[in-house]
Amino acid sequence: MRTKQPAAVSSSKIIAVVNNKGGVGKTTATVHIGCALASLGKRVLCVDMDTQANLAQNFFSRKFVNSSIKAVQNGTPLPPEHHSSGVDVLTLSFFEANEEGYKQAIHAFAGQYEYILIDSPPSLENRTISALKSSSYILIPTEAEQFAFSGISNLLQLAATYNLQVLGVFINKYDPKKQVHKAFRSFIADQFSQFFLHDSIPTSTVFPNAQAENKTGFEFYSLKKPNAALEAYQAIAKSIIEA
Repeated sequence: MRTKQPAAVSSSKIIAVVNNKGGVGKTTATVHIGCALASLGKRVLCVDMDTQANLAQNFFSRKFVNSSIKAVQNGTPLPPEHHSSGVDVLTLSFFEANEEGYKQAIHAFAGQYEYILIDSPPSLENRTISALKSSSYILIPTEAEQFAFSGISNLLQLAATYNLQVLGVFINKYDPKKQVHKAFRSFIADQFSQFFLHDSIPTSTVFPNAQAENKTGFEFYSLKKPNAALEAYQAIAKSIIEA
C-alpha cells in the first residue's frame, strides 16, 4: 500500500549508510536502525539505492517488489511504500538517473521525514556517490576483519570531501568468542576512536530467519526473549537521535 504524503515536519536528517565492501551488513543495519527509530516515534524513510533491491525485499516480499514496484517503474520514482513497522520505503533500485536525478528523488521527501536512511551499493559507483551527495550525515558499518575496515579511512576522507557529519563507525556480525574479532574490534576502536560506536552488533540467526519469513528482525522476535543484536541496533538509533 502506497503511503500518503506525510505532513511536513522539521528538516530531515539524511544519512548515507556506506561501506564500499559488500557483505558487511549495510542493508540489515539500515532496515533495523530505521525500525528502531520508528519504534521511538520518529518519522522514518528508508531508501533503497542498490539495484538488487535487497532493502525493499527485507521489508516486503520479492514478489511484491517485482510486481508492484519493478514491473510498473516508468522512469520516475514511485511514491514510498508504507511498512507495518512504521517505516516508509522508497525504492530507487529500478530508477536510473544521474547524480542530480537521484538527489532530487531523495530530496523530494526532505522535511517530510525526521530521518532518511539511504542504503547504498557495495561500491563507490554513481549510486553511492549520489547517496553521499544527497546526505548531510554518514554512518559506516564494518566487520572486525582486515578487509572490511581497510577502506574506512577512505570513507572518512570522502565524508570530509562532501562535508558530511560522521555519525559513527560500528561493527556488524561481531563474535566476542573469536579472538580475531576481539583484536580487530580493539584496533578499530583505537584507530577511529573519534567515531567509534561501542554498541557492536553480535552475530545472530534472527536476521536470516526473519528474512526467510519476509519479516524484519523486530517483527520476527517480537514475542520472544530480548535479542542482543536488536538491542544494539536500538542503542545505535538512540545515539543517532542524540547526535
